[in-house]
Amino acid sequence: MSREDDGSMLAYVQQVQENKVFRVGEHVRFPAHGGTSRISH
Repeated sequence: MSREDDGSMLAYVQQVQENKVFRVGEHVRFPAHGGTSRISH
């Protein structure tokens, strides 16, 4: 689950990548490329 800047909550799912760990409360980005978005630091 992700709390957006406007307070709404969204769920995102993506394939696990080695050495990519996301922690509760961490700010992330959702860049989009050709209709596909990936969560990144």
